[in-house]
Amino acid sequence: LIARQECAEDARGSMVLVTDAGRAAIEGAAPAHVEATRQYFFDLLTDKERKYAMDRTRDILAFAPWARIVLCSAKTGRAVGKVLDEVQAAIAEHRKRVPTAEINKFAHLVCVAPDRAAFLAGVEAALCHDLPEARAARMAAVQDMGWDQRAAQSLALAGAAWTRRHGQP
Repeated sequence: LIARQECAEDARGSMVLVTDAGRAAIEGAAPAHVEATRQYFFDLLTDKERKYAMDRTRDILAFAPWARIVLCSAKTGRAVGKVLDEVQAAIAEHRKRVPTAEINKFAHLVCVAPDRAAFLAGVEAALCHDLPEARAARMAAVQDMGWDQRAAQSLALAGAAWTRRHGQP
């Protein structure tokens, strides 16, 4: 489903590519995945909950303003076909190559952390020249608005919708 390929621009690295079989597997699974997600999650939300979920999705995807959000319904079939179109557009964007020289322009700004604690330590180190109050506020924001909390909020929202519609989870 995936393959390793040597990087022509930089002999130090390799690229991981999705094979044709992998792409076919993704494309084959996408319609059923979208329908199940819609049927068992989004179709159970009230309009208010759906709006909240969309607002949170936009917050979570703020780092990727190019990402399109497709509103569809497995219940009615509305716009389900658009999802695969967007997946294919995302795959095409993913296939684009950025030359190593272009990436190297930003290398001094990037630090990869192996886990949450290392990430938070890196953020704290980067902010060490801030005033103590500003640093504390930023660190609190990072801890309070991390992916873990966003995911937990989304799951709680889905659980509440399920409970309202079906009783006990």
